[in-house]
Amino acid sequence: MDLRELILNAKDVPEELMTLPEWTDAEGKPLTVLVCGFDTRAYRRVMRGVLDASAGGDAAAAHRLMDDMTKIVIGCVRDPETRALVFTEEDAEALEQKSAMTMQRIVTKIMELSGMTDASVAAAKAF
Repeated sequence: MDLRELILNAKDVPEELMTLPEWTDAEGKPLTVLVCGFDTRAYRRVMRGVLDASAGGDAAAAHRLMDDMTKIVIGCVRDPETRALVFTEEDAEALEQKSAMTMQRIVTKIMELSGMTDASVAAAKAF
C-alpha cells in the first residue's frame, strides 16, 4: 500500500465504551454502548451549528443545535459487540423523550472524542 492508501484506510475516528446507569437491561444491569467521535463531515456540520447558535442568540440556530443533539446520538452510538448503529432516524422522536441529562452526557463524550472542547469552539469563533 502506498501512503495515500494507508491514510485513507486508517481507522482514525476515536471511540470509547460508555456505561449508562440510567439505561438498564431486564435484570437492572447498566447498558454499555460504544460512542464514536465525528468524522470530518459531521464535525463541520455540528461546529457550524455551535457557532450559529452562539452568535447573537439566534433562536432558530439554537433549535437546530438541539435537533442535532438527537442526530448526534443516532449517528454516533453503536452496539459494542456488533458495531452496528443502535438507533435510526425513526427513533428520533422516542430519543427526544429520554432524559436530557443522559443525552447531554452522551453528546458531551462524543464532542470530547471529536476534539470539540470549549477551547476549540472559542478558537473557531476567533478565527
